[in-house]
Amino acid sequence: MCRVRWAAPVGALLALLAFAPAAAPISGHQRVLLVLATWGPQPYAVSEVRAVAVEADRLLRGSSGGRFSLDVDVTNWSNVLARPVSCPRDWWDGGLPRAVTVPGASAAQAAGYPVDSYGRVVYVIPASPCPSGGSAPGHEALLDGALNAPLLLHELGHTWAVAHARSTLCVGLCGQDEYGDPYSPMGSGGDDFTVYEKHELGWGPRVRVVRTSGRFAIGRADRSGTLPVALRVPVGPLDWWIEFRPAPRAAGETEGTLRGGVLVRYVDTRETFPGQGPPSTLVLNPSGAAPTLSPGKQLKVPHGFTVRFVQRRGNATAVLQITRARS
Repeated sequence: MCRVRWAAPVGALLALLAFAPAAAPISGHQRVLLVLATWGPQPYAVSEVRAVAVEADRLLRGSSGGRFSLDVDVTNWSNVLARPVSCPRDWWDGGLPRAVTVPGASAAQAAGYPVDSYGRVVYVIPASPCPSGGSAPGHEALLDGALNAPLLLHELGHTWAVAHARSTLCVGLCGQDEYGDPYSPMGSGGDDFTVYEKHELGWGPRVRVVRTSGRFAIGRADRSGTLPVALRVPVGPLDWWIEFRPAPRAAGETEGTLRGGVLVRYVDTRETFPGQGPPSTLVLNPSGAAPTLSPGKQLKVPHGFTVRFVQRRGNATAVLQITRARS
């Protein structure tokens, strides 16, 4: 899809549950071919494309805890496309435009890249009259007039059946920004997949399922340890995912450019798209002013529960109080 902005519990004994991800784990090494195809312009040097691939692999290795990595080949530019003078229907009709994939794949094959041997094929083209940024049906993807590591991960994420990371301004009847989560590459972020997305990808994050009130300690979401890295609080068809990000990064930036703290998202388990699991939605102002909860702040989910950030123990641990609503 296009990238467009718009510890053991205290007071309760709950088992740390393992639950199956939505699909087979995405693990090991995956061969990826980036096919550079053009009608003349060459907006990026081949070395720049390779650098983007290296950065995407670095981020992916870190996010997966070393469970998954990319083995990327990049072709030279092939002047094999006819520049579309208008926006053909098939550009937006569910699949990648054959006007790109057929000549692009043929040029790559002729240059010595056996296209069918790659797990994923990504076509990189100059900006077309149908600027989408990117799209990714099936096992192929298109980068249309845009190139960076977060975008590459975003479109590859779709090929791994991961949905968008949305945002909303309230818990209730508010609109949603389809790409509004600034902490996830499946939204508008560029640093780390969310714990929910890591679960969907089969990377086995430690998650505690909370069904009663209690006090719980969680570790930071970007590191593994002895503590759970998220709480999952089921409320009817909604699963609420709560994680601790003390030092998140904006896309391509240093730590501290995004506000750290406790992030609260929900997943409507009834909502699915072909080939993908349900999307997540980040509550951007859980305590009324910021996208994260800071110590002492809380979020009340009507008819569900209240989560309060009780204590932050350095950059390693957040202590949370979950109070379930009475039925």
